Amino acid sequence: MKTDNVIPVLTFLLLFFACTQFGCSSSNTGSVSKSEPNYGYTTLLDMLRKESQLTISGPTTDPIIRVRGGGRSISGSSEPLFVVDGAETGKGYNSVSSIDVNIVKSIKVLSPARAGIYGARGGMGVVEIETK
Repeated sequence: MKTDNVIPVLTFLLLFFACTQFGCSSSNTGSVSKSEPNYGYTTLLDMLRKESQLTISGPTTDPIIRVRGGGRSISGSSEPLFVVDGAETGKGYNSVSSIDVNIVKSIKVLSPARAGIYGARGGMGVVEIETK
């Protein structure tokens, strides 16, 4: 058995485990922190508009949200996956529009390149919302 490849594989597995358990920071992630008072945010959409990694267009009742760097999937959808407290809620803003902004602790946007942990579902990017 050849052992030349053991160290790179173990290094990869260690980094993968650390990133999944503790999170990895990179320049391709962004976050809206709620450590400041919640002035000016009346809806979750207002909070998402402050995130530089997102482009938002369309009416406020049914906005089109895209993560920068995302293209189009085979199904034609370009909306990111929304994850609330670790649970996938689905694609599109309507899956999270009912969340009260007063319970949002942070919002983190993962570009498609950084959303590999979510597999194909995260191919258009991921918006992670953490509540209090």
